[in-house]
This record gives sequence, structure tokens and C-alpha cells, in this order.
Amino acid sequence: MLSPRNNAKSKLKMNNYLDNYKQFLSKFKTQLKYVVTPSFCCVIVKKEVIEKIGGFDEAYSPAFWEDNDLSLRAMYAGYTLAYTNSAFIFHNHSTTSKDVLDDIKKRNQEYFFNKHPLGRWIWEHKRTNLLKDIKKYIIESFE
Repeated sequence: MLSPRNNAKSKLKMNNYLDNYKQFLSKFKTQLKYVVTPSFCCVIVKKEVIEKIGGFDEAYSPAFWEDNDLSLRAMYAGYTLAYTNSAFIFHNHSTTSKDVLDDIKKRNQEYFFNKHPLGRWIWEHKRTNLLKDIKKYIIESFE
């Protein structure tokens, strides 16, 4: 799964991103950043991934946490998840989901955490770079 970079966690806004996104992308030194969950506002998923792990779990309907679920299932199946640091998309966050009730968000979060204990740990500890964490753990184990 691969996503372009977007304006989340940046100073890029609706009124300035066209003039500044190239500078934003230039700060990244590698082609890819491997992640646990790419941004599903715009994501490329190979057909073979969906054929192997299935699509979105409809229990998350109408929204929230279904993208995290699909990401972890892809990761468990051995697929790579990443951002490309050479493309950008402006994402107007929560425009379509602003009317989803908080109890649905909470229900879906609990469903996700029950389905994916590792996912609970990742989100509770704000861990977004598992590969780096695993590498650090392995290196420290041999010291």
C-alpha cells in the first residue's frame, strides 16, 4: 500500500499548499517512509493484496478504523505499507465524516482494538514506525 504525502502535521493549508508543497517534499531524504498505516485519503493497493486479505471489514460501517484494520491485515500478510516522499495531495480532513457520531467512532475503535491487540498497543503508545522499533529491540537484545 502506498500513499502520497499530505498536509497532515504540516503547515500547508488550503491557501498556501500550491506554492509550498515542493519545498515540503524536499525535506524528505528517502523515496519512501515505511509506516503502519498509510493515509487512506489517497492510497494505492495492489489487486493481489485485496484478493489475499479481503477488502474493508463492513463492521466498521459507516466509517472510522476500517483503514487501520486493512493496513494491519496487509502488514500481517507480509505486505509493505509506505508513504512516497515524491508526491503530495491536499486532504481536507473530516469533510465527509464530520457528522459521524462519537459513539460510532468509539464503537469502531473498540472493535479494532479487540480484533488487533497489536493495533491497540501501537495506537496507545503512538508508535508509527514499527520497523524502527523492532530493529532497535533486536539490536538492544544482542548488546
